[in-house]
Amino acid sequence: MGALQFRLVGMWDGMRRALDDSLGAAIAATGIGKGWGYAADVVRSAKRNVMYTGDPYALGTKSLSSVTLKGGDQLPEIVASNLRPLIALGDTRLALLPVQLTVERQGARQRARLRLVLVDGRGSTVLWVGEVFGDAVASGSDPLLFSSLVTQVAALAAPR
Repeated sequence: MGALQFRLVGMWDGMRRALDDSLGAAIAATGIGKGWGYAADVVRSAKRNVMYTGDPYALGTKSLSSVTLKGGDQLPEIVASNLRPLIALGDTRLALLPVQLTVERQGARQRARLRLVLVDGRGSTVLWVGEVFGDAVASGSDPLLFSSLVTQVAALAAPR
């Protein structure tokens, strides 16, 4: 039996800030600490520099979820041009972009899937594309649905 998949389009705008905050907290808890710039930091920096950069939540990442990407591919120009000023403000090079959140339902259970793209913002190049899956939980258990997903993403970022 296949999974029924749907993208949380209407809820994505409201959920992504909470998801970003959860991801940031989970990654920071792995011990990476100040080696990373988190979404909240990027948003604060962009607000202080509105003449230089745009909204970090309007990067055009939808274009990353609708194409097949692999390491070495060039970023779509809309993403590259929106990302460059943000990474310049943070004096960084790499950005891990959550680009698509999907919930798969199988009967009375569901699980979250998050597509991530690691990019070299200066070179406008895709370095890695992957999907992270949360644990299957009972439908309606939304906090559990996303907490296991966040834990899996943090495990990817954790120093080994």
